Amino acid sequence: MEWLPRAQALMNEQQFGVALELVQPLSEAADADAATLMALAEIHAAAGSYVAARLAIAAFLTRAAADGAPVRDIPAVVSNDPDVRLRLLQLWLSHDGKNRQSLHRTIEHLRNFNWSVPPPAPSLSNEEFRSCYGARYEFFTAVHAPQSSQLSFWRDWIRDDDIQNFRSEVFLSQIAAHDATNFGAQALLDAYYLQFLYTQSRDSLGCLEKFKDDGSFGGIRIDIDGHILSRDILDSAMEINFFMRHAGIASADRFLLCDIGSGWGRLVNRVLELCPSAKAMALDVVPFASFAAERYLGHCGQLERAIVGGQSELDRLKPGDITIATNVHSWSEAPLASIEIWL
Repeated sequence: MEWLPRAQALMNEQQFGVALELVQPLSEAADADAATLMALAEIHAAAGSYVAARLAIAAFLTRAAADGAPVRDIPAVVSNDPDVRLRLLQLWLSHDGKNRQSLHRTIEHLRNFNWSVPPPAPSLSNEEFRSCYGARYEFFTAVHAPQSSQLSFWRDWIRDDDIQNFRSEVFLSQIAAHDATNFGAQALLDAYYLQFLYTQSRDSLGCLEKFKDDGSFGGIRIDIDGHILSRDILDSAMEINFFMRHAGIASADRFLLCDIGSGWGRLVNRVLELCPSAKAMALDVVPFASFAAERYLGHCGQLERAIVGGQSELDRLKPGDITIATNVHSWSEAPLASIEIWL
C-alpha cells in the first residue's frame, strides 16, 4: 500500500496521467487488491474516462464477490476534490444501484456537499414501520400481484431492504450520472439550475411557487441560490404544464386523472396539490409501488381524492369516466402485452 500516498498526492495535483501510470500496472496484476482497483476507478473518474472507471468498479465488485465479503458501502475515496468524490459516487450508484444497503449508505456522502439538503430522519425504524404497515404491504402484494404478462423491469428490482426511503435514489435517478458529460458537482448543479430556469419560463400554472418538497421518505433536495429544488418539483411542474396546456385543462377544473405506472404517487400528489377539484387514480402493476403511493399520498393528505391500486381498479370505471390518462417513463420498462391491456 506504499503507493497510496503517492497516488493521493498526484490526484490532488490533478496529475491523473502520472497517477494512472502508477496504479494501472498494479491493478492488472492477478492479485490486485480492492484498494488498487478502486484507486484506478477514481483516477479514471477524475479524468472523465467514464467507461474505464465503470470497468474498474466492476472489477472491484467481482473481486469482492469472489472473496465472499459483501460490499456495504462505497470504499474510501482518495481525492479531497468534491467534484471527484461526486463523480465516483455517481458511477457507483449507476453501476451498483441494486445493492440497496450500499446505495443508501452511499447517499449519505451527499452530506459532504454544502448544497445538499438532508432529508428528515424517519419517525419509525424499519422494524416499527413493518409492524405498523406490514398488513397493507401484504394486502397490495396479495390483491394487486401482477400477472406474468404484466411483469416489467421492476420485477427483479423491488426489494424491501429499506421500505421507508422509496423517494431516494432507489427508483428515481437524481444524482447519478449515466454518461461522461454529466459528471461532477458543478455539472449536476448546472443541470438542476438550467432545468429550473427553463421550467420557470414555461410555468404558466405557477407550479414552482406552489410546490414544496419536505424531503420525506428519503427525497433528495438541492439548494441552488436559495431555491430548494428536487427532481419531483421540476419534473412534475414540466409534465403538468405540458399535459394541461395541450389537453385544455385548467387548474380550477373538475376532472379525473389516471396515472398509469404511478410509482410512489409523485405526479398524482402534485396534480391534486395544484387542482383542488380534481381526483386521481395512482395505478401500478408493482404491488410495492401501490404500498408506497398509499403511504406517500396519505402523508401529503391526498388519499380522500385518490384511488391507489393496480390494474383491477379499472373495472370500476365506465367509458368516459377518465378525463385524461398519463404515463411517465413506465411503458418503456413494460412488455407489450401489459401496455395493450392498459390501452
